[in-house]
Amino acid sequence: MRSENNTESTAFKEEEAKILELSLFKTGSGRQTKVSYQDTLKAFVECQGLEGDTIDLYLCQGNEKTIICQDVLVDRYGIAETSIPLLSSDITTDLIINQEKESGEVYIAAVYNDQEVKSDTFKITSEVVTFERGNSPVKVGVVEVEEKEEVLDPIDENDRFLPKLQIESINKIDKESKKIVYCIINENSTEVLDRKSMSIQFSVTHLGNCKEGFIFPIISTIPDVEKKDNIEKEELVDKIVIDGKPNTEGIIISGEINFRIDIYLKEKNIDKDIYIDFFSSTDSIMKDNYQNLDHRLKIKMVNKNKEDAVVVLTGEISSEQNNGDNCFFMYKVKIYNGICYDDYEDYTNKGALKETDTAELTRDAWKSDKKQKKKRSEERYGSLNEIPPGVYFLSYNSKGYGTIGYKLKISESPQNDVINGVDGIRDGLRIHSYFPKNSFGCLTTGINKKSSVDDFRKKIPILTKKSVHFIIKERMAEKENGVYVGVKLAE
Repeated sequence: MRSENNTESTAFKEEEAKILELSLFKTGSGRQTKVSYQDTLKAFVECQGLEGDTIDLYLCQGNEKTIICQDVLVDRYGIAETSIPLLSSDITTDLIINQEKESGEVYIAAVYNDQEVKSDTFKITSEVVTFERGNSPVKVGVVEVEEKEEVLDPIDENDRFLPKLQIESINKIDKESKKIVYCIINENSTEVLDRKSMSIQFSVTHLGNCKEGFIFPIISTIPDVEKKDNIEKEELVDKIVIDGKPNTEGIIISGEINFRIDIYLKEKNIDKDIYIDFFSSTDSIMKDNYQNLDHRLKIKMVNKNKEDAVVVLTGEISSEQNNGDNCFFMYKVKIYNGICYDDYEDYTNKGALKETDTAELTRDAWKSDKKQKKKRSEERYGSLNEIPPGVYFLSYNSKGYGTIGYKLKISESPQNDVINGVDGIRDGLRIHSYFPKNSFGCLTTGINKKSSVDDFRKKIPILTKKSVHFIIKERMAEKENGVYVGVKLAE
């Protein structure tokens, strides 16, 4: 989308610009009325007069609208083409958490300024079991596996053991006592799972005529282990314990029963995507070529924390700058790429935060409004003064926010442009270039180059894809001539 500070030279183009049509296709097939939540859709948007500009795509259900693809470029032929991963949407998250078989009707909306064109409606179904894992902790989502008649082979179903596995609960295992300490899955919410250990409770029913056999759980780094003829030992990772005993043979299943597996992940595998596959057989021992096994269930633990970051603006002075008529302090910024906010808190509490990338920002805000359009607050964290300490979100838009078009926004959520500070509501808070004397309450890079903002952003690669947590710590400051000025701690 264009930012609000477009020049008059683009006005005629905007009047003529329009979105003509939006078509959706499932990768590898044609138009769809029902898709799996793990599918990726292809969107083709035909536009007029928008060549070289961008549009946004939203996933919509009822009155709820969530942006799913931002700044999709329209090519020289007037076509905007992009992939839409349904797994990343809030609608899919709700579907997983509530363990529903399918969503209500949803649609994709293509938006340019105040124009909106909708796709045909479709439904999102849940057909596999998956949960996602970060470095620590793990966010868990579970959905039911849809029963499919075609998994039965009518020729030999009497000789094959084809159980249906249903997840009943996922629990955390206490590291010290090895006891199960709480249930992860609640009726309407998802809790946090310890990064190294979990316990999964299953129930077993049957799709075939053979009621007795064995189940073999395999934990590996192989996304499609069911397609392999042989599995190398080094591809098998970590430890599985079945009902309190190490897994050396298959789990014997007779009739409809419940069983539990405990999984312990090693530190070296924390950053990897892990797959737990369940096979069944009438044999008690898994043969070397695995040809005696039927694949029954896959659980995927994806390391999502690789796609997150936490940025901390400290109260620690890293340098002192002299810009002609005024001096000011630069404050150290700590950038933790590859961890989520929950991880940051957990590691901080344990004193286990690792070394991180650093940057610098100024925190003073001294600009005066000569036209008196804005009045500086008498309160330290009020209007036009410095941003109060707190936990916020840092967002990036390559086209800029608001009328001035600064690219980095600080807000209480990625969806809004405000914070509710200790001295009142503040809006329009940015990170931009220049110095404290050029700031109406924003943070600045302390450098008289606009490129300094991009240099700062490049230290946080994930910012081009998503907003990240931005923590502002306390600092020392005193009021001088009506503005707050940073001061050093007494030595």
